[in-house]
Amino acid sequence: MRVAIPMVVAVSLFAAAGSTSAAQPDCGLPAYGFATWENAVTPVAMTVRAGKLCGLKLGNTDTNRMDSTFVSRRPAHGAASVHGIYVDYRSRPNYVGPDRMAYTRVFTDRTGRRFTSTIEIDITVVP
Repeated sequence: MRVAIPMVVAVSLFAAAGSTSAAQPDCGLPAYGFATWENAVTPVAMTVRAGKLCGLKLGNTDTNRMDSTFVSRRPAHGAASVHGIYVDYRSRPNYVGPDRMAYTRVFTDRTGRRFTSTIEIDITVVP
């Protein structure tokens, strides 16, 4: 029997310079890391101020090699991109409301087997 082992793949959030205050940041994500599973989808929630940058700094695993990361679902009301170990999102200026995006990472384990891990991000854009 094969046992799936979770991987912690993202934890840090970053926001563009000029956050309004610690109590009202431009970018909000869970304050804890989250684990993903092989060939599975992990949901995450994000809150971001309209037109501001918000994103994740990707973590890594110590047992698997990360081969690539790409935006697998483009947001309808903004832009998402991958820059090295960062995945970021910015809404269109003045857009307020829900949005959604996803990114996928491709890994190779020590035996040469490839697998994916997808993170779906439900976004709430606030004024």
